[in-house]
Amino acid sequence: MDPHKPLVQDRRAAARVNAHLVCQFSFQKHDYEAMIKDISLKGAFLWSAFMPPVGSNVVITVQTPLLASPLVLEATVVRTDCSLNERGTAGSFAVIFNSSPLGLVKLISLLASGSATTKPGQPRDA
Repeated sequence: MDPHKPLVQDRRAAARVNAHLVCQFSFQKHDYEAMIKDISLKGAFLWSAFMPPVGSNVVITVQTPLLASPLVLEATVVRTDCSLNERGTAGSFAVIFNSSPLGLVKLISLLASGSATTKPGQPRDA
């Protein structure tokens, strides 16, 4: 066995990067808050108190100082998970994006390069 090879290979179509970005998503004309845990060019994993059912279409909006304008992503829910903790029910769900707009490419590039050090309320570099 080669000690330099990982024991488990990631079979995802695109590498994920940690995001921890607050976002909103729309489902059936209602808006909900969520946190994007990680993101790739193909999809994302979100934490939310509300979980849309698998197969649902959602519209995710990300507003961050890293981008000049809000990033709007149309996606389909492919997996959900629910667990209980001391604060109640905690939910998470995975989505695949219907497309990969330029703003998504830029956001992932900034997150992956470590350039995402701007905190909310701080000006971003021009």
